[in-house]
Amino acid sequence: MVTQLRGEAQKLKDSNLNLQEKIKELKAEKNELRDEKQRLKAEKEKLEQQLKTMNTPQPGFLPPAIPAAFAAQNQDAGNKLVPIISYPQVQPQCCHVAVHATSSC
Repeated sequence: MVTQLRGEAQKLKDSNLNLQEKIKELKAEKNELRDEKQRLKAEKEKLEQQLKTMNTPQPGFLPPAIPAAFAAQNQDAGNKLVPIISYPQVQPQCCHVAVHATSSC
């Protein structure tokens, strides 16, 4: 009977050691998962911040507003202005020929 109790006590000690080892492994895994969770949370916040900056319009990409001093008189605000640039030194060929023909007198 004593040997039987000693055998059971030894089995319980072994079981206790196995359980203690299992507890250590689970605690280590828990810490690893906690670290991974923190890393993923930081990465998520970083990606959300990048997404916010991508969705906000950049001031460099907006077309400049036309100052009121240069706006045409009596023109609706919805109409777009098209600037016309004239070059007085460049004349069409027909005008150039006509000027030379009359000035050759």
